Amino acid sequence: MGNRTERRIERVKTQVPIRHLLASFGYRVQIGDADREEQFSCDLHGDGHDNKPSARVYPDNSWYCFACNLTRDTIATVRAKQDLDFMGAVEWLEKKYNLPPMPFEATDDVAPATPSQQIADSIVTSQTFDEIREQARKRLDRVTKERGLPLDTLLMLWGDFDRLAYGAKKEQIPEWKAKKEMLMLLARTLEKMNENCSLYY
Repeated sequence: MGNRTERRIERVKTQVPIRHLLASFGYRVQIGDADREEQFSCDLHGDGHDNKPSARVYPDNSWYCFACNLTRDTIATVRAKQDLDFMGAVEWLEKKYNLPPMPFEATDDVAPATPSQQIADSIVTSQTFDEIREQARKRLDRVTKERGLPLDTLLMLWGDFDRLAYGAKKEQIPEWKAKKEMLMLLARTLEKMNENCSLYY
């Protein structure tokens, strides 16, 4: 795991207030008093009804449910409530709480370029982001209608598409970067299609 990823994980664990997150999911906790423990009802066990509050939030930005027998931080909470994998929960928290991109540092691990990155890096285009986005949307629409990829792969690709489209629209992502990442998404879609086809030959 690269240092940048570790910093992203630590940031959402420590900087996103667990009480705010719990309240956003409808749990009845006091937002303003982070220094005291508080009991509340947990819906993550049994039939979802916890008439005798079995969970307790703590000042260390975590909570424990005595019925689930689990301690949860912000990431574990989002994973349980949103049915996401670990890094999906990290990204969800970053988006919800508008955390800026974590900068790279000299000590970060640098992964080798994937084929999709190489394709995107090699393309010099005068197209606008909107034109590239429309190409990606049409490709994803076609693949979705033809059911050419597994559902989890399609959801991942559409999630990346939505993130880029929204980030560019709100000017949260520079246009040059949004163009490059959308080109990478197009290339990655082709890679996934080729991988999927090869399973049948």
